Amino acid sequence: MWTLLVALGLCVLIVLLFYYFQHKPVVELDALLPKSMKGHTSPVLVNNGHNHWIASWQSYDTSPTKGVSPNHQMIVSSGDNGASWTNPNVVCSIPFWNAGIDPVADLTRIGKSELLMVWPESEQTTSGLRPSRIKSATSTDNGQSWTGFGWLPLGLMPTNTGEVRSRVIPNQHGGAIALWSQKQEFGDCHYVLGAQWNNSDRIWTQPFRIESPPGNDLDGDINADASESGVVVAMWTGHDSQSTGSTGSNYNVWMSLSRDAGTTWTTGQPFGHRPNPALFSAFPAVKTDQKGTWAVAFYRTRVPNGTVSDICIRISRDDANSWPETVWIQANNKEELFHGFFPVILETDSNGNWVLVWTNRVQGEMAGQSYYVTSNDNGLKWSNPRELVNFSFASTLEITAMQFASSVLPRNPPYGVCADGVAALSTDRNGTWLLIYGHSEWSRMENRYRRSLRLLRSMDNGESWKAL
Repeated sequence: MWTLLVALGLCVLIVLLFYYFQHKPVVELDALLPKSMKGHTSPVLVNNGHNHWIASWQSYDTSPTKGVSPNHQMIVSSGDNGASWTNPNVVCSIPFWNAGIDPVADLTRIGKSELLMVWPESEQTTSGLRPSRIKSATSTDNGQSWTGFGWLPLGLMPTNTGEVRSRVIPNQHGGAIALWSQKQEFGDCHYVLGAQWNNSDRIWTQPFRIESPPGNDLDGDINADASESGVVVAMWTGHDSQSTGSTGSNYNVWMSLSRDAGTTWTTGQPFGHRPNPALFSAFPAVKTDQKGTWAVAFYRTRVPNGTVSDICIRISRDDANSWPETVWIQANNKEELFHGFFPVILETDSNGNWVLVWTNRVQGEMAGQSYYVTSNDNGLKWSNPRELVNFSFASTLEITAMQFASSVLPRNPPYGVCADGVAALSTDRNGTWLLIYGHSEWSRMENRYRRSLRLLRSMDNGESWKAL
């Protein structure tokens, strides 16, 4: 009898444990936000020392204040490697009318506990809406409070042109470099501009322009990284002006290089797909291991004028002087990858470990799949693609046109923008990696798709991932 009861008890315990691990609560960075906060997009993730992480993203507020529904730039921090997070704080509120200019912020560490954030923002005045400009703020307490809100100096073109798609990276002098694009006075073309942050004087330099043909609406990301040796590599997607017979629809990955910590820059050069102008290259990610090795990853169409892309990785071993190594990653076997829908994400820990993540959208379906590959020999060999997370897009029937444009199907996807799928990746360079992704699931109680930001963590240099 007792044996039967013990066996029955064990069976019940096993069932309960199975149910718990199948339905255990997951960490959601935005769990404490009100229901009016929708469209959580564009996360960025920064490691700020051992076990300490900072995440930031935008949440669209559907409860307007004085007729204006802002995008709130939220920030949270974790001191236990992502197991728990602080309540979300609002860094700034970017008004609704910025929606058309991709009001996406970027964040970097410029000191032990000091952070610098940049974003584009327009200003509403009595005379009307002013074009967007780049704004910045700093925090000296790991993002709990922010000061120094102010505009960067105006760019090199007339003030009635907009500045969009900002990126900020630290440089070797303890400061930072901001890069963004600025629209021409007439037309839809953009140039790449930048400025340097002097951390001692707490000021920005006058903007500089990277000389290159204007991008056709710069349909994509500006990405950059800097090494401790003073080398800075900037990459972006731009119109392929050298394509013969181009009608303006072909795009290429462009590169510019600085060897003096961002003071002077080479003229931008096409990097993605010479000499075949019919191929489409887009959405680059660039990283350095701080030891002379650089890697650039981007989508390139599989066939001329095609819509299915593979991922090209180009590697430099001489501090970005030459790029002789090329690795091809077959992104899928189902012809499902829609190039440019989600930018690729690349990260390294400076110990020879690299992780590359990308997201496929299944053509004709409101669903997709994220994959990843790893290298533990500094990019000499890469693993086969492995599945990371499945996701489905939130129903377009229950969101506004604003959310459709900025959250689910971005017109011009900047870095990391996605409603669902992989969005941000970072490492503490000591074996721990965190990854933020968007998640959608149908809520019967709320009768709508519920979107949230969730986390995966790897403790083995990206080889395996577990949900938090």
